[in-house]
Amino acid sequence: MAGTTAGGRCGNYGYGSVQARTGRWSVSALPHFPREAIIGWFAFQAQEVPEPAALMKEQYVNAFLFPASLVWESELHTGLEFVGATPRSDLTTTSDVNSLVRVSGDLAGWVSYEFQQKDALRIVSTMLDESVFELDELGRSALGEIANMITGNAAAALEQAGYSCELKPPEFLIGLGREFPPTPAPVQIRADFKSTVGILAVRIALGETADAQKRAAA
Repeated sequence: MAGTTAGGRCGNYGYGSVQARTGRWSVSALPHFPREAIIGWFAFQAQEVPEPAALMKEQYVNAFLFPASLVWESELHTGLEFVGATPRSDLTTTSDVNSLVRVSGDLAGWVSYEFQQKDALRIVSTMLDESVFELDELGRSALGEIANMITGNAAAALEQAGYSCELKPPEFLIGLGREFPPTPAPVQIRADFKSTVGILAVRIALGETADAQKRAAA
């Protein structure tokens, strides 16, 4: 697909991107975080936890961080600040609104983009440039577009690292205590962000499929 390329750095991120005919920017290289920053995510945990690589390969998580900021600035015209990340083992929702993207291919599982109701309404209002007081079909479509764009960019980054991923359209889990689908990931990672228009949590539950593990071992 024809397009123009660009690259550069954003803080600790190094990236390359290509602008296709859709006009969307697609991250085509993994962001480069210092390893100590990754380990630092877990430093405040009271209990002992394994190295991050034992929980989930850090590149799976890293692949979502820069695209989240890139999409947020593009669609909402404000910065998105990474707050931190924590391991999760439960399979129930802890936010009011959860936009879920299922992933298959070399990696299987899902990624959930999570919002409290008030933040979801503020974000949709900003995207639509009008006040929104209930999350109707149009509002869900707007949040689904954010989920699509971040996951699509992350999938492009993961493909550069050798992981081919296929994405399903976003689906919504509304309310607390809803069950997430099963995932091969032994532990999920939840990355938290904040911005002037609302808070975003990205829960990543990805694991390598058997075929991908066999290829890696060959």
